Amino acid sequence: MGPTIPDNCGWLPPNPADAAAACMGSNYGSDFPNPSQDFMAPCYKPNPRVACPDTSVCVGMICRTKVGTPLKRATDGLSNTFLIGETLPAHSMYSCTFCENFNVGSTHIPLNNWDDERGVPAALHNRAAGFKSMHPSGVHFAMSDGSVHFIPETTDYFVVNALGTRAAGETAQLTQ
Repeated sequence: MGPTIPDNCGWLPPNPADAAAACMGSNYGSDFPNPSQDFMAPCYKPNPRVACPDTSVCVGMICRTKVGTPLKRATDGLSNTFLIGETLPAHSMYSCTFCENFNVGSTHIPLNNWDDERGVPAALHNRAAGFKSMHPSGVHFAMSDGSVHFIPETTDYFVVNALGTRAAGETAQLTQ
């Protein structure tokens, strides 16, 4: 779901101007009504602190919505937009497919963040729902054009988030 925030901006950059690049969307990209402002990105609260380049509820390709995202909405380019990525389903008790409250990944959570919701002490689910793998240095992603790339965990945080958005107008792209 790109840099759509889970429940909060847990990795909010120190510079408020950078917040829009890492904390877009809201409430896991869900279109279910949510009266709580806690699940809203900094650009959605009653007094927006930042201007987001994409003001959609979900800025990635796959969201918790009843309707899918058409490929034509990926105006950043299909080869420059993540579609799906690796994770460790056992780290989240919400991991299931086609469930009402299924787990989706956010690029807001840094790559290979090993927080585990079932651990002792348990991490919050919004810290465990990121992209991670058993590979020692990164994660595989399928791009929206169908290509697959290994993204090193050392890739700049903002580049990863830019690749996670479908229509925010960033120029980030993978090198071949």
